[in-house]
Order: sequence, then structure tokens, then C-alpha cells
Amino acid sequence: MRPEALQSGDGLLDRIRALTEGRGADHVIEAVGLPALQELALAAARPGGTITLAGLSAMGTATNLPGAVLVRQEKTVKGATMAPSTRRATSRCSSIST
Repeated sequence: MRPEALQSGDGLLDRIRALTEGRGADHVIEAVGLPALQELALAAARPGGTITLAGLSAMGTATNLPGAVLVRQEKTVKGATMAPSTRRATSRCSSIST
């Protein structure tokens, strides 16, 4: 099976289940930062799957990722930011004085 990139929308979970013969995605990447999409990412991942949250949520927002679901279904949630090399370049640029 080849990797698929899907956008959110009506029927997204049904499309994922159809592509994966009902089991869910091995790895889901949420890149927008909306709590509703982060929760959808959890639902879309198969038991034992990985969810990477790369979208930056607004401060003060909350995402409901139930611990019981994570433990019972052995799902892994990771956070991701810019690549380390990008962070270093940004730090160097921001420290240049004129």
C-alpha cells in the first residue's frame, strides 16, 4: 500500500478506513493546530499507530486526547516543530545586530 495524503472533510474517517481495510492509519500527521483536527487524528490512527502534532495550537486551547484510549490502544502521540537546522538558522538571524 502506498502512502496517501488526505485533507480533512466530511467522511474522512470512512475514507481512511476504506484505504486501510478498516484498521486505521499507521501514522497520522496533523499540521494545522486545531484541537478538533488533533482529536480527529487520534481517531484516524490504528491501534498501535502514531499521531504527530505539527500544527501550533493557540495558547489556551485544549485538545481532548483521552489517556484511556492512548493506553488501551497503545497509540503514540508526538509533537514536532521546525527542523533543528531551521531553528539554528533562525536563531542566528535573530541575533544579528545592526
